[in-house]
Amino acid sequence: MRVLSDVDQNFASISTADELSRRHFVSSSTLGRLFSKYLSVSPKSYLEAKKLSASVQCLKNGCSVTEAASKAGFPDCSNYIRLFKSRFGVTPKRFAERYQKN
Repeated sequence: MRVLSDVDQNFASISTADELSRRHFVSSSTLGRLFSKYLSVSPKSYLEAKKLSASVQCLKNGCSVTEAASKAGFPDCSNYIRLFKSRFGVTPKRFAERYQKN
């Protein structure tokens, strides 16, 4: 599926699921239906997971929270921190501190 390849390669530059649907000339509802059918997740959640995964790697490599958010494609650091904490139960800074200790 070309959409998944696009997300894998360009997640940092794709800001929303609507942008993803426009990039592939498909309606948002069709894209959502296909993601639900084949991946059991929404396009938004899939994109967020890719971005969060990239930010985790940045944090593990010693990037600051702001730098990790930026490299992963989060335009707003406060929203990134909120999302990170809701997914992992800890702030990115605390995650990085814990990772550096190990």
